[in-house]
Amino acid sequence: MTTISRKVKILAAGTILVLAACFLSAQESTDNHVVVVNDGVEEAYAEAIEVLVETAWKGYVEDLGMPMPELITVHLSLDPDHELKLYTDGKSCIFLNLASMDQLKPSPRSGVFNIYGFCHELGHIAQYHRMKTVTGLHPGVAEAWAHLCGSVVCDYVYGKKGRKLWPMPFDYKKVEGTARIRRALKKRSRARGEGSDFDTAVKGFWRLYLVLKKKNFFKAADACLKTEPTGDEFLPRLLEEARKVSGKKRLPEFFPESFMKKQFSWNPGPPDLKSKATFKDLLVSGKKNKTVKLHYHPGEPDPSVYRSIGGTAYFQVFRAPEKAGGRIAGIELFGYRYGSRADDDEEITVWISDAGMKVLHEHKIKYRDLNWGRECTWFRIPGLKPVDVPRHFFVGVFFNAHATKGYFMGYQKKVHGHSYTGTPATGLELLRGQDWIMRVEVETGKSKQQ
Repeated sequence: MTTISRKVKILAAGTILVLAACFLSAQESTDNHVVVVNDGVEEAYAEAIEVLVETAWKGYVEDLGMPMPELITVHLSLDPDHELKLYTDGKSCIFLNLASMDQLKPSPRSGVFNIYGFCHELGHIAQYHRMKTVTGLHPGVAEAWAHLCGSVVCDYVYGKKGRKLWPMPFDYKKVEGTARIRRALKKRSRARGEGSDFDTAVKGFWRLYLVLKKKNFFKAADACLKTEPTGDEFLPRLLEEARKVSGKKRLPEFFPESFMKKQFSWNPGPPDLKSKATFKDLLVSGKKNKTVKLHYHPGEPDPSVYRSIGGTAYFQVFRAPEKAGGRIAGIELFGYRYGSRADDDEEITVWISDAGMKVLHEHKIKYRDLNWGRECTWFRIPGLKPVDVPRHFFVGVFFNAHATKGYFMGYQKKVHGHSYTGTPATGLELLRGQDWIMRVEVETGKSKQQ
């Protein structure tokens, strides 16, 4: 997701994307395909990172044959109050937040794989910017893909720039390149028990890479991404293209079946619909006229408290006043759009699902239909036709957001436990300690759902 993110030693937190505004008052420097926006990082390291990203960009395009955005913007920030974090918007921006300059020392001293990390995030961009949506992409597969790409490109960068790329020279190919994958797989082969999904996916990608060799592996990957797959289509389509380029109708089973199919999961588990505590904070207004509004925010919401999360939708669970359910007549969000008019034609998806996350209705609107602003206001989803729902149901909105395009959604901490992130294809994860601010208008006595 921090906003759906994790602090990682290898600086590879790109699967579930973190959003932030791209606007920094800072110093800029440019190269052919890289802009570095520097806020406090020592100039020698900022320049090294610019050369690194430029060289890695050429590695993806010229060596691997993987199309990339024409311009990559790298945002560097040094702030002792912030945690170490490297992430991407999945489109064309990479962000590095440092708490200390010591975190840029060679990885054998700092424990942070910076050079590989930037190559890794470019691997996410190489994949994500050519997909229809990342929804449904197994997290372990996404990270393992970027891990392989980042390691291969790290070797390429070393071949072009050598030890002296970094202000404190060291052999980063040996420490951070494909040699590290080999060491890790060798160590894992001696370990007892099963590894993580990430370990399993890395092993699968590495074996496929060795079978096809570099040229054919990335030829298959390029052919796969040309079709603009969704997240759940990526891996099966990659293997299909691998069979074509290899000339083999059958290839070994590189990945478990669980990676190949859509999987829905609850984290930590589905809401307890029978417990009174689950809906004790649900507020119902307007009972007299049989059209009620359901929401969880007590009092007036704070318009200055909001967040945006990429690669996921914002969900909330509701309970209709009557056991027979009702009919949704309207959905209101508390938030506002950010970005530019260039994204006006991109689509937003609204899902209405039952308690088991079976989609009852899918509604599409355009970014142009959203409300703009500088703070949150109430916004009613336009064009929504009445939808019959059972007593317990979910409402979710997916903006396919990233750092320069999305929707800041208002949230509150007074009550919580009713909001989630996720999609109907992948599953829902509880939004801990917070609740989205949204309202659902329900006509009672109307539903045909049971």
